[in-house]
Amino acid sequence: MYMNKTSQSIKKIMDIIECLIRWTCMIMLVAMAFLGIMQVIFRYVFNHSLSFSEESIIFLFVWVTFLGSALCLRHYGHASFGAIIDRLPRFMKASAGVVITLVNITFLSVLVIKGFEFISITGDKPSVSMQLPMRYVYLSIPIGSICMIIFSIEQLFGYIGHMTKVGKEEQ
Repeated sequence: MYMNKTSQSIKKIMDIIECLIRWTCMIMLVAMAFLGIMQVIFRYVFNHSLSFSEESIIFLFVWVTFLGSALCLRHYGHASFGAIIDRLPRFMKASAGVVITLVNITFLSVLVIKGFEFISITGDKPSVSMQLPMRYVYLSIPIGSICMIIFSIEQLFGYIGHMTKVGKEEQ
């Protein structure tokens, strides 16, 4: 019973994190569309180009890519070895899920570390048109990776719980 309440609380926290990421991505996508439309209007109607719009759209796209990857990971939307894993026995499916998730967490941890290293080296360089420090764009790498790690840990506990359940059923 205690574990059930704990897992429900964790799921609620994960749902809140997902909701925040989802809304952030939606706002960024709307901003990208607005900036793109404004760029076209200014370029072809007023014969004047907005200097910041293209760069802003690119920066927002980078953020949406990394945050959207976290959402995709939570819902098992990334490419996987489904054809191979589906042929495994039930207990081994969960074991394979644990191994794959641990490899993901390891890779994402390297991305977080190297992302922060990259920011410390090149983060003060200004962007071309807006003169915005590039650290604000590069932060998408470690922040998106941290979000993916959080959702990977949630999946890891799901696989371990499934392994425990299958193990008890076989006894």
